[in-house]
Amino acid sequence: MIDSRLRVVYIVIILSVTLGVMGPEFTLAQGKGKRSSSRDLRESSYSELRAQYMSLRNTDADLTRVAEWKLLSQQLVRYANAFPRNENSPQALYYAALLLENLFLRFGGTDRAQLCVRLFERVAQEYPGHILADDALLKKGDLYRFELDNRDNARRSYSEVVKAYPNSDMYHVAK
Repeated sequence: MIDSRLRVVYIVIILSVTLGVMGPEFTLAQGKGKRSSSRDLRESSYSELRAQYMSLRNTDADLTRVAEWKLLSQQLVRYANAFPRNENSPQALYYAALLLENLFLRFGGTDRAQLCVRLFERVAQEYPGHILADDALLKKGDLYRFELDNRDNARRSYSEVVKAYPNSDMYHVAK
């Protein structure tokens, strides 16, 4: 009979590979005879996604590798959906929104802009105490104001920053 902890790890791996969070090269072993915990799995997959994000952001400023930008944004959202209570999930959603925002700013597409807005909104709604929640609301407001020409929604987003985050670094920007 399989130990219940091992069963949980196995399920996490299957879900993660199925959702595209981890590549096929991912293994259970982390050294001799050591089994990884589900927390290690989450941290490992997020670390890989974050490294990909940083690399792509820093090496493809002209957005020539569009397919990679789209795929990585999808993988980051899948990660956040698979591990909604993980401390890295808000940042994964925020990075996904930033990737799509860059694609929108470069190539347009109202659908892409609306998806960015929804992802920024998710960060603020699902992780209200997170350090990026106020940033996400501000980014959402900026998209509405400057890109989607919707001043009412922009004002609402900025007002939410002012009301919910009076001590944040984005308070004076939103005010």
